[in-house]
Amino acid sequence: MLKNNIRPIIALVVLMSLHATVLTFLLVSMRAESLSEKIISVLLVSLVFILLAGFQLYRFVYSRTYILKRGLNNFKDGDFSERIKDPFNDGLSSLIRAYNETADALHDERISLNQRELLLDAIIQRASLIIVLSDERGRVVHENIEARKLLYQGRSMKNVDFVSILKQNADPIAQTVLNASNAIVEWDKNDTRCTYHISRSVFNINQREHTLYLFKDLTEEIGREEVKTWKKMIRVMTHELNNSLAPISSLAHSGEKSLSMGDYSSLPLIFETISSRTARLNSFLQGYSDFAKLPLPLLAAVDVADFLNSIAVQAGIKVNHHNKSQNVRFDPIQMEQVLLNLIKNAKESGSQEGEIILCSYIYSDALVFRVQDRGTGMSDRVLENSLLPFYSTKSDGTGIGLALCQEIVQAHRGWLSLKNRSSGGLSVQIKLPLDL
Repeated sequence: MLKNNIRPIIALVVLMSLHATVLTFLLVSMRAESLSEKIISVLLVSLVFILLAGFQLYRFVYSRTYILKRGLNNFKDGDFSERIKDPFNDGLSSLIRAYNETADALHDERISLNQRELLLDAIIQRASLIIVLSDERGRVVHENIEARKLLYQGRSMKNVDFVSILKQNADPIAQTVLNASNAIVEWDKNDTRCTYHISRSVFNINQREHTLYLFKDLTEEIGREEVKTWKKMIRVMTHELNNSLAPISSLAHSGEKSLSMGDYSSLPLIFETISSRTARLNSFLQGYSDFAKLPLPLLAAVDVADFLNSIAVQAGIKVNHHNKSQNVRFDPIQMEQVLLNLIKNAKESGSQEGEIILCSYIYSDALVFRVQDRGTGMSDRVLENSLLPFYSTKSDGTGIGLALCQEIVQAHRGWLSLKNRSSGGLSVQIKLPLDL
């Protein structure tokens, strides 16, 4: 199309040149003495006209391509505001129209993008979360209002080293942020104990590493959950105390009547029952005491095969150890307590002793213990709540056993999980890191 529209201009230049040549020939022929002089004169004059016409054509095309080039350079600089006016209708007109349409589309997209950025920033600034984004040097590039209030006395933190800000406020939190991607920390701020969940994630923006920090205030939420837990614990303890003290009171009254009547034959049974109920009450209270006063694990190198064989002898079950004898660091007393409790639960689930299996193996960077049974398993609701303190489906349960097991495993930086087996029964798995 461009060639087709420029051809008339070139033809016009050629016609003008021919016209100039003929005119020059007529003028010169009147004065020139020979034919050769006439021809040379015509060629020289025609060449001048051709050069002038070519120069005008060059100026016409160059001026329009220069405008297009300038507009494209503006695109490169992010300026989409310039438009090109075109009084001509030639091959370059379609290119100019395409440029103007592209500029309109880019300008509209820029406005839409800016509006979305403003909306996102408004959401971030009004969020209750504390949000901080830092670059590869650790300097803050973006933060919201809550972050400024909590960490920098309401001032802007841009271009300030974020870790140094944390160290000024609370050095333990700075260490936690540096060493963990997710953590829950307690922080004394303005004479108030606050609890925060801190998450840290790393990603690339424009091929540069950035780090996003999110702080969520859990203080009120945890406070509400603590109140619920205390209420539940009081209900459980009240129920258990009433179940034990009421029979004891009744038996004591019966014993008093027997003594007043001189009937001593029923006293041994009364005393035995009182002793049994007292022992059960003591065991119940001891469970709560153990849960509340759980000490930190005393780590030691333990031969896993010998450890499992010892538990097998105590519990009377089968043991499978799928690795060669290996020493792994954990607290043998606490882990023995966990496994014996899980085996006790397996026996109470309806499994025969021969159907309960304790196995262990090394998987990746963890030592795995697994207790499997062929009992009735658990419903989805029970599975969901089984690790919560004071939750129990047993008539005489305290809801402490599995919660205590999980507390011990977590103190070892491990994981405890429960799931139903496809062929019936329950599988409880414990993973302990090998780098303790």
